[in-house]
Amino acid sequence: MATGDITPEQFEQACKNASKVVQQNIGNILINVANIGSGELQYRVFNDGKTTSGKKMLYKNAPSNYTRLRKDVGLRTDLKDLIFTGNLFYSMNILSTKNNEVVYGFNNSGTAQIAEWQETSDKQVNQPIFDLSPKEIDLMEGQFARDVESIFTSALEDYPNQPRISQRTAKTIKPRIKTKTITNKTKKKLKIKPKKKPTKR
Repeated sequence: MATGDITPEQFEQACKNASKVVQQNIGNILINVANIGSGELQYRVFNDGKTTSGKKMLYKNAPSNYTRLRKDVGLRTDLKDLIFTGNLFYSMNILSTKNNEVVYGFNNSGTAQIAEWQETSDKQVNQPIFDLSPKEIDLMEGQFARDVESIFTSALEDYPNQPRISQRTAKTIKPRIKTKTITNKTKKKLKIKPKKKPTKR
């Protein structure tokens, strides 16, 4: 139905239909929004090597054997992108989706501890890294608005049918990171001893 042909009563009912569909699908909408934000965050950290504030992350007195190991497998040494074994990147997931809330973070305590160490140790980055930046929040808010708007638009165009909604209304931004990882063979070749897990500071 064309919007111009709808009566005030029909318009009101269409809006009620849209509101109901939004409430019923708020979980899917929030997951979509979280995927957009997390994709942008991961790209910033693991590709661009930047903190939440946009500052480039640099190595502080990195051991020469560590730098040589990264070069050997084709990883960057000009800035810190937190890609080595890939454990940090691959452990970032949606942890729960209940009570109209999506919780996103590290799915194990080991990588969460490493992330905290990078953010708080004066020997590491010592700045917020995994907090959302203003740009990332803006993108998420924009995606939320577009998802809700599409439901209301469908409610008006398809009236009296229920508005359409898809499981995911926008493609997740896929971080384009290097997929090379450190193998035991490489460690043995360069005689690199595994470091102990960092402790909280």
